[in-house]
Amino acid sequence: MFITHIKKLRKFDNSAITIVDIKGKIKYVDDRYTEISGYTPDELIDNTFNIIRDIKTPKYFYKQMWNLLKQNKEWEGIVKNKHKNGDGFLIKLRIIPFTNTNGETFMFGESRPISNHTRELEKLYYQPFDKLTGIHNREIMINDICQRSEKFFQIALFDIDNF
Repeated sequence: MFITHIKKLRKFDNSAITIVDIKGKIKYVDDRYTEISGYTPDELIDNTFNIIRDIKTPKYFYKQMWNLLKQNKEWEGIVKNKHKNGDGFLIKLRIIPFTNTNGETFMFGESRPISNHTRELEKLYYQPFDKLTGIHNREIMINDICQRSEKFFQIALFDIDNF
């Protein structure tokens, strides 16, 4: 059903492919994706990606991603997922919205695993406090503010290098 779209949209030969409907339900996974995630197609199909979502990833991250996709725009970035055995794994993910011949909108996801040397960066990304200042890191701070605030707000962030 999705073979022609996969051939047209795939950028890398060794990438893992997933297809999701507009409601976020997984409709297709290839063998490469099941190999990376540890899940079988039966465990993934018709579930949302919450089954593999790493709980440390802030909810606003996915909200921003879906807002862009619903505008029919491509999204690309690094995502941490949860393997079936509970371990985390990082992927470079590219998502492209497309419409099939029946007019239904789907999201084509092409992912590639990221090598082990990136795991050190991941540790820094999820480190809750800056060792020098003792202050929450930026990602955790923004996530906390987003979860606690129900009204519009503005925030200014300054990067101070070489101080």
